[in-house]
Amino acid sequence: MKHINKLIVVGLLSLSSNVFAIPTSDKLIDQIGIQGLSPDEIVITNLAGWGAAGCEKARHVILGASVNNRQEMLSVALAAKMAQKVVRFYGNCDTSNGDDRFNATYIIVK
Repeated sequence: MKHINKLIVVGLLSLSSNVFAIPTSDKLIDQIGIQGLSPDEIVITNLAGWGAAGCEKARHVILGASVNNRQEMLSVALAAKMAQKVVRFYGNCDTSNGDDRFNATYIIVK
């Protein structure tokens, strides 16, 4: 029984952070920008806002320098923009600078 409990705890600890991330609404991408200065960010914008719960004012999804597979996520976003497909991001809201931003860690093309 102790081994099973240990396996359950290890399994729960190894879950991806995306399990606890909040989703945006399904939206089209209006623009994509790359900020080369510090902080190094990829900014994906929906001018009406992304509609994530608790982050309703956020118009910008941020792919920060520390995001794994950031270049691949950018490629997916660019393909979705070109094909006019809606996307959904998963991540967390950042309200620390007064301008709600959504820090994404996952993207889905619909």
